Amino acid sequence: MKKLFGFKTCPRCGNKLTPLSSRCHNCGAQLEFFSTDYNNRCGKCTAYIGTEDQYCRYCGAKRGEGEFKPYYDEPVCVYGPPPVNRLHICNECGYEWTTCAMIDEQRYCPKCGHTCKVISEDDPDEE
Repeated sequence: MKKLFGFKTCPRCGNKLTPLSSRCHNCGAQLEFFSTDYNNRCGKCTAYIGTEDQYCRYCGAKRGEGEFKPYYDEPVCVYGPPPVNRLHICNECGYEWTTCAMIDEQRYCPKCGHTCKVISEDDPDEE
């Protein structure tokens, strides 16, 4: 979507829209929210990358590498089981960090990019 003085324009008819529009008031086109803001984002999978991280925790891509394609960026509300605390330990460098999430897909070390093992702190036998 093109941006114009704080407004976006409809990709179908070019009508000027307010930033929160989800549908064009001129032609009725349904608008999707795509972003190209890659500040602290992975260029491969678009996941958030911490300011100190050198590698993506989700796909292992090095910071600054990837295709950097526009990505769907609409806030998502998730319902599900309660979050679980998990300890991550890098298999290569030994770096450790914890997460608290319902679903944890972090499988790569943010410092060296190698795979890590994941241990649920709520169930120490889980790996």
